Amino acid sequence: MQYKSVHKIGSSLLQSKYFCAIFVTVIQQQHQPYAACARRLVSYLSQHRHITINMEPAGESDLETLIRTMRPSLMPEVFVFLNLHNNDDLPSEIFQKSVFTFKEKEGNTFVLPRPIVERLGYQYEYPCRMISLEVHSSLSAVGFLAVILRHLADQGVSCNVASGFFHDHLFVPDGEEDRVMESLKILSESLGETSDEDSVVEEEEEDSDTR
Repeated sequence: MQYKSVHKIGSSLLQSKYFCAIFVTVIQQQHQPYAACARRLVSYLSQHRHITINMEPAGESDLETLIRTMRPSLMPEVFVFLNLHNNDDLPSEIFQKSVFTFKEKEGNTFVLPRPIVERLGYQYEYPCRMISLEVHSSLSAVGFLAVILRHLADQGVSCNVASGFFHDHLFVPDGEEDRVMESLKILSESLGETSDEDSVVEEEEEDSDTR
């Protein structure tokens, strides 16, 4: 395999959102015969630092689209919140089964299925159900969770939120999950109806202009 088009390869990769992942893989795993190409790319990039990488934020950021396409999905398990200190000798199952982990100065928070925590003998708080929003939301999206939390707060429902790279996850009190699912469905459909009405108005205006 020949590597004569280093300039062309470098230019195209710089514009690719996958460049970083591909390049790191080549360097870390020392793929052959790609290592030679990687060295040429390093030289190329060091000589063309003025070129910028156009990285578009991953995920949806439009608020109306996020709400209309949120697609809430209810997980079957009952989850609980568990707080353990850094010096605790923790079973590996805690780390393996936790769906959410966060480190704070007061200790580490884990969210796990209740049966596991009860079997291990730990005290826990906030038995809850997990509702995942299947829309791929951007980490920089503005107002999405604020709208949902306000909607639930108006109905007197508490909610704790965890955001992953792809999706947002709602933890609501056990027993409230059906009401929350119905509420989110109504909220989502209300945006859909508004969009349909706007489309009808736009079509009527276009017909009027044509006449």
